Amino acid sequence: MFFACSTFLSIIARASAQVLQSGPPRFENNPLITADLVIWCTFDALHVVLALLCLLSVRRLHGHRAPFIALFAALCCIVSQSSTTIAYIIVSHETDAFGLLDPDKANNLYSSSLLLKNWASSLFFLAVVLLLFDRLKYYIPSSSRRVETMTLMSLHIWAATICILGTFMAGLNIDMLNKSSPAESQTAILAQQRYETIMYIFATSLFCAALCASSLGAYVYMRAWHAGVHDDKDIGFSLYIVTPLYIFSALENVVFAIVLSPALSFNSLVEWEQQTLIDDVLFNVFHCAMATAMVIHGIRAKYWQTDPERWLSGLVPGSVGQRQYLELEDPPQGK
Repeated sequence: MFFACSTFLSIIARASAQVLQSGPPRFENNPLITADLVIWCTFDALHVVLALLCLLSVRRLHGHRAPFIALFAALCCIVSQSSTTIAYIIVSHETDAFGLLDPDKANNLYSSSLLLKNWASSLFFLAVVLLLFDRLKYYIPSSSRRVETMTLMSLHIWAATICILGTFMAGLNIDMLNKSSPAESQTAILAQQRYETIMYIFATSLFCAALCASSLGAYVYMRAWHAGVHDDKDIGFSLYIVTPLYIFSALENVVFAIVLSPALSFNSLVEWEQQTLIDDVLFNVFHCAMATAMVIHGIRAKYWQTDPERWLSGLVPGSVGQRQYLELEDPPQGK
């Protein structure tokens, strides 16, 4: 990440000098690349704003900060990834690109972008899991939370596994790019095979994460229904907005990881650029929509239920709450 940031700043400085001398960068006869650059710049600015607003949720929601801390970390990765991708696009497609940076460092930029994207995927999964468990704890008595606690620990381990697999994937990607010269054809083939293997494993882990999120959402809904809670805006927001957006984003990552894999060949470079543009648009739209929904809901602290007694009273339909029960047992004063 440090290399990506320092390289990006170096590119900005040199590109600024070039703009003053010969005008802005030119992407000759390639509107797809220009559109891709505009998309990344736009969503990079949006993600910066969302990251700053997410800090308000962390500050205001006492007892509910864990999902938003994970979300803030995910947004930081997304911002860094977007900046690195912008630098890579400028370096790889601008007419005088390699006057700014050599091809090897361009490969490093691409792999750094992939690494940050994979880390963001694991952190978004963690944010959704923590958000669902934040709702779940109000429907389960503290004496019955052992299974849920073990499940939460397992999902934390799975998020860490996704992060580790994503790190290996980025490392093998840069190894494949650096060994793509004809002089090392056999080595390049082996490097590509290793990268494809870890890429498919990573895609499988994201698919399993989507299944875990959907199953956890269904379980939270079942517990809330059993508790007789039907008007909780938080659980409706978590189940009907955030969780579906995460599932769609995870499936989008899986589909385009396969579509854009080195094993599949395209008829032309334009076709590959079209698929890349669609992938970038969907990736940014889904993640930005999910982060926006969480941030807006987090800022509106009045929607968060901070009194567990209300939900404990509904664990058994028709029962009275703990405070009500104590009031019924206390004898009237003066008797």
